[in-house]
Amino acid sequence: MQKFTEEEKSEFQTLKASTLAEIEEKYKEQKAPLLEIISKPNYNQIYFLPEDKSPTKDQRAKASEQAKEANARLKEEKDKAKKALREIEEAITREARALLKDRFNYPIFMYDAEKVGITATGEPDYNELYPNDNKPPEMEKSCLEWYKEFQDNSKTIMQKTAE
Repeated sequence: MQKFTEEEKSEFQTLKASTLAEIEEKYKEQKAPLLEIISKPNYNQIYFLPEDKSPTKDQRAKASEQAKEANARLKEEKDKAKKALREIEEAITREARALLKDRFNYPIFMYDAEKVGITATGEPDYNELYPNDNKPPEMEKSCLEWYKEFQDNSKTIMQKTAE
């Protein structure tokens, strides 16, 4: 594993932010009505009272019941909107990651070592990780030598793609 250089880290963060903003913009119109529903305030019995200055006890009870029913419907509506919004946010995350992966060209070295100098039972064995006298005979290069070659080649490739 190798950390990003400061330049790579900065480039990645900038590209990540712009990619996310691009995908967010794509879903902006779908999110707006859902956010509007979610931000609706709950109903109060005042909304259901007659405009008389002093409602009766029965009118207040009826208005309270209507407010409860309206809030129950509103809760269902908000729950559906929240679920839809979560699905959109997940889609945004997936799309942004895929796009960022395509746009940020960062080579990664991978090596699957079979002989690391010791067997599963603790006996000494061949070691293919670095140049040594106990390298497997069929190996032309050690892991370290392959890695150094990878570093040299990836720097050259990255410089050519930057030009």
